[in-house]
Amino acid sequence: MGRRSSVLPRIPWGAIRNEARERAVRSVRWLRARRSFDARGARSALFVVGCQRSGTNMLAWTLERAPGAWVHHEHRWSAAFREYRLRPTPVLERLIARAPAPLVVFKPICDAHLTDRLLARHAGSRAVWIFRRYADVANSSVRNWPGHSRDILRWIVEGDTDLLGWRGERLAPDAIGFVREVYRPEMPDEAAAAVFWWLRNRFFFELGLDRDPRVQLVRYEALVSDGDEPFERLFAFAGLPFEPRFVEAVFESSVGKSPFPAIDPRITARCDELLSRLEQSHAEHR
Repeated sequence: MGRRSSVLPRIPWGAIRNEARERAVRSVRWLRARRSFDARGARSALFVVGCQRSGTNMLAWTLERAPGAWVHHEHRWSAAFREYRLRPTPVLERLIARAPAPLVVFKPICDAHLTDRLLARHAGSRAVWIFRRYADVANSSVRNWPGHSRDILRWIVEGDTDLLGWRGERLAPDAIGFVREVYRPEMPDEAAAAVFWWLRNRFFFELGLDRDPRVQLVRYEALVSDGDEPFERLFAFAGLPFEPRFVEAVFESSVGKSPFPAIDPRITARCDELLSRLEQSHAEHR
């Protein structure tokens, strides 16, 4: 009998090994942290939010280097996440109550548009909203997910809520109207990614987070380029002691890494306007 002609699906052994290694490392960290933290001590939550490709990973990994923080990174399936969305409030409250550190950090960027509700549901919680120049965010998005931002805009225009999922939640009518105005099937990926940046970062003002003392706005370029001071201020807001060694792995090499093409001037105008507003708010609250 000859060989079967069908091809069996490849098992992603590398990903499985990485996940197992990560679980093992976290288990060791948990045990060490638990030994040095009074289980009866008070705990609070910090939500790291913003648009995808804006530096939330860098920020979460930096916070994790502080002994007083326990970080739940964004995952498809984990104790804190399901399909990259935060699990229900009772689940998060249990994770906070059992954490081996006084500060419990979550990175729910797919729930950034729900930041006001997260703060309301979890007593004593705070949030950090990080923003980055839209040109660099769009370039990075196109490299990681080519064509995806254009699909998102098409789904918005077509009103396909099933495919949109979290991307279509709480979108204001004027935002949807602008997408319908500028969307073209043949539009450059970078232009579509810039519109998505605009859609996500609008929520910082729409939700009133710029007026909420429980929220700190941080600028990616300042974190990676301005020495220790921006991180010192951020750690103070989070209630964590800062040490220079925490930021040894932070570099500015991704700032302006690639040229950004000319795009629809209507999109450029909206993005420039929002970027200016974010930078002004950041400067006012330093």
